[in-house]
Amino acid sequence: MAIQEGIRAAVFISFIGILILLLSNQGLWWDEAVYLALSKAIPQGHYSLDPAWPLESFRPPVFPFLLSIFSGFSDAVLISRIFVFILASLSAAAVYFLSKEIFNKKTALWSLLLFSTSYLFIFFSTKILSEPLFIIFLSLSVFYFSKSHKAKNKNYLILSGLFAGLAFLTRYIGFILILAYFICFVYLCFKGKIRPFNILYFAIIIFIISTPWILLSVYYYQEPFGGFITNIKVFAQSPPNILVQNYLSLFGYEGIVSIFIPALILFAIYFSVKQRPSIQQKFIFLLFFLSLAYFVLLPYKEIRYLLSFLPIISALAAFGLVQILEKSKQYKVPIITTVLILSIVSMLAGFQSAWENNLASLPVIEASQYLNSLQADSVLTQMYPYVNYFSSKRAIQFCENHFVNPDFEKCQEELITNSFNPEKIPNLMEKYNTKYILFYRFEPTNPPKVFAYLESNPQFRKIKSFEEFGTEAAVIYEYVG
Repeated sequence: MAIQEGIRAAVFISFIGILILLLSNQGLWWDEAVYLALSKAIPQGHYSLDPAWPLESFRPPVFPFLLSIFSGFSDAVLISRIFVFILASLSAAAVYFLSKEIFNKKTALWSLLLFSTSYLFIFFSTKILSEPLFIIFLSLSVFYFSKSHKAKNKNYLILSGLFAGLAFLTRYIGFILILAYFICFVYLCFKGKIRPFNILYFAIIIFIISTPWILLSVYYYQEPFGGFITNIKVFAQSPPNILVQNYLSLFGYEGIVSIFIPALILFAIYFSVKQRPSIQQKFIFLLFFLSLAYFVLLPYKEIRYLLSFLPIISALAAFGLVQILEKSKQYKVPIITTVLILSIVSMLAGFQSAWENNLASLPVIEASQYLNSLQADSVLTQMYPYVNYFSSKRAIQFCENHFVNPDFEKCQEELITNSFNPEKIPNLMEKYNTKYILFYRFEPTNPPKVFAYLESNPQFRKIKSFEEFGTEAAVIYEYVG
């Protein structure tokens, strides 16, 4: 009982900390700005950061669609943050019930602790991102899949397919979940434990829920999954990022704390081999290995990609921990103490990182809002999500965009490698009849060569700058010709 109370207290502290950090957060990440800009665009009848552009290819629509409910409020950013906190709270509850359904109540409680005190979960729950919503859909889908197998009820299977489809339409990484299901269904059909007709129910509901998105993809990309395929192609072109070599760059010092999670998963694998796991438990292992393989093989990696499958990781780690405790009762107290200490360290690391990041890109927000006072319809900038959301101006990129510039990707590479020719900028200003530039010095696609050009060229006059960490960060220039 004392252990349960300790776990509940740690989870409570974690969520109180997240709420405080969330309410004190004044900054906004790039992806947050994109989601907010998309949510603002939906009531206007388009789903992109510019009405002239086709469909957004990187971010499926469910999360921005829900955010669009708040787009008309003056304090939409704060309301969106609170909405994400509610989603994060629901995601923790979903993880608990998923673990309880697949394993048992003890595993569910430990899974809740590992999930809620995870550095990943805490840090990203203070951001307006789609992961908490994805976690809810993934957890519910697997939960009802388990129910359908136990009860032999096709209605549960339909619900599983519904939430799997919603997961895919929330984050494209949801295709791994759908792939895992079909691998499992083939296995169950081979064993005679499921009728092929039941699989059809599952596939039909995914198709129905995805139909609007498929039709839009056909219209804009001439392919049923054009947005998804475009997304995959872009990531496939990224330079390889080897997990082992980049472990610390992905995880930072708090990654040392996270080592104990895969250690517990190894024990989960060991004990599951010895005691013949259920179909549902086998599915959890399958989903874990597929998501891990995807992350390792993906050329471009971000640490938060692992967050999407944290329910599975937490459940397996908790299962391994429970098995260790049952097999090593004489060491129960030191093992539990160690896990609690590591969980607290992980939680504190999440708090610290979130606090240090609570002013991220604030100068860009201030500069974008300042643009509203200028007489212009458009502005040249690489910080287009911020300009789109916080100002009434149309944002034009240095590389224009994919649909008017066939060399867009090459141009973007030139920006990142600081080889972009800034002499192109006056031509862009005249082509789009704009007279202002918003430049952010801490963004890779705003290279030093362009900054030096703007600073030294008499055709450009600095009219306003905004500081970050005591350094000039965001600058607005006027093109005087």
